Amino acid sequence: MKDFNQAIEKRRSIYAISSEEVVPAERIHELVNHAVKYTPSAFNSQSARVNSSFQYYIHR
Repeated sequence: MKDFNQAIEKRRSIYAISSEEVVPAERIHELVNHAVKYTPSAFNSQSARVNSSFQYYIHR
């Protein structure tokens, strides 16, 4: 059990984050808007809202 716990404690996922745009912002907007529009809500109230920020926060 100690080996398992040590493996969990020492686990790391190291990767580089760049400003390269892998998925265009417009495509992300399309996917999110579609998901929000067609996701069921309580009592069909359709009260979901999404706020997205892309370039401004990435390049600050």
